[in-house]
Amino acid sequence: MDVPFLLRRTGGLTNLHLGLAHEWEEQMFYEHSDCLAEGLGLVSSTVERLSVGLEYHPCYCGESHGDDEMEERRSPLHGILTRFTRLQVAEVPITFLLGFNPDYAANLDGSVLPDTLRESVLRNDLVNLAGFEWYDGDILDSIKMFLTHSRHSTPLLRKITCRRWKRKYSEDWPDEDFQMQLACKDIGIDFNIVVDHLSSGLWNERK
Repeated sequence: MDVPFLLRRTGGLTNLHLGLAHEWEEQMFYEHSDCLAEGLGLVSSTVERLSVGLEYHPCYCGESHGDDEMEERRSPLHGILTRFTRLQVAEVPITFLLGFNPDYAANLDGSVLPDTLRESVLRNDLVNLAGFEWYDGDILDSIKMFLTHSRHSTPLLRKITCRRWKRKYSEDWPDEDFQMQLACKDIGIDFNIVVDHLSSGLWNERK
């Protein structure tokens, strides 16, 4: 609810990290996403580096709410990155971009990514929740499909990173990760895996 109030007072903002912490069992993910969308719209003409983190507080490996209800609340955010006219680095949860269920997810393409993008970081923030649909392999599948048209939808893109949570990380996809690295390299994109505690944006850590 405070996001529009705060961002309205930050004229000329170029770097932004939003850490969205939800109270366990009291709030749904992307609650008040209409306010979040309004706030992001206020800085869409200036921000060049954007990262969004998503978590429950306290962290708990419990059940999530139903996909349909969460998806309805997320809908105001769908495609919002395409409203950013100067965005070069975007680091967001996979659910922020594509939805909660990979079987019915939106495509990773120009409908959700701006053509100014140079670096994309896909976070798997909610992997700790029982019943959460997105596995690392599902994210790789979305990237694989994206590569077939990435030059058209995001011609400036040069780097893709999958950011995974250290506490739940397992090396289940070594061959898939390697094949993805090769596929990206073939079209001039650097592919990386980062395993950590999913804190603020990687762009902030490089400063």
